[in-house]
Amino acid sequence: MAYSVHRLAPYLDTMHIMCYDYFGAWDKKIGFNAPLENDGELNVEFSIDYFLKLGAPAHKLMMGLPFYGRTFITHKDGNIGDDSDEQGFQGPYTRENGFMGYNEICSSLSNVSSEWKSNWDVESSEAIARLKAPTETRVVTYDSTRSIANKVRYAIKKGLGGVMVWSIDTDDFQGDCKEDINDDRFSDFRTKPQVKLNFPKSSTKTYPLLRTLNDAIVLSLDEMTQEQNIDLENEIETGGGENDRIKPSKGEPSGTTTNASRVSFIFAFLFLLSLY
Repeated sequence: MAYSVHRLAPYLDTMHIMCYDYFGAWDKKIGFNAPLENDGELNVEFSIDYFLKLGAPAHKLMMGLPFYGRTFITHKDGNIGDDSDEQGFQGPYTRENGFMGYNEICSSLSNVSSEWKSNWDVESSEAIARLKAPTETRVVTYDSTRSIANKVRYAIKKGLGGVMVWSIDTDDFQGDCKEDINDDRFSDFRTKPQVKLNFPKSSTKTYPLLRTLNDAIVLSLDEMTQEQNIDLENEIETGGGENDRIKPSKGEPSGTTTNASRVSFIFAFLFLLSLY
């Protein structure tokens, strides 16, 4: 890196990390726009870990979330790694080659006459949609509500200061998404069976990505607190101390802790609520 992160850090309030555009039509092959992880270095987890290794304080890092996808045109099946044209197709409203807003993706997937098919990729925590035609296959890789939820959860568990988005205007502000497009957004939560979370119902309301971001903050904080208490209870059974157990104060939500980065997320949650 061309500059010293640990020397810059004391003079910066926050560092906004653009964790997207890892792959695009410029690569001449299909790739995920913002994979949470993969086999290489072009992914969100590597980027965040790299900045932490360079001395960036976790509580100053703001992880970028894309409210859009990257588009590709290929003459193959449309799988990750397939060769593609140097220029991707445009969305109907943004009109930018290689770019499609989440609202445009929702509109395409929700169109009953459309033959777009979307699939989930576990490793990257990304969605990929394909439209096959006789001479070409159109592909878009993007962050779904499930992607956003998983990334918020990751950011909180890493103790980051918060997240940023690019950009609010490409969320589904008209509510075009069908309910089944967003009904799996918290499928990867509650990895421990003892954790009990109150999952909000899926909604066809406007701004599904922002609403998911809000809900994921609350659920992730609650999940993490419960997991920590479970671990501490296990330690107590093997000789640990009960005084270390994390207990919410009177009137305090069960997921709220005193960690500075988690407080930042709560402020972000309150700010986003004001947008509705």
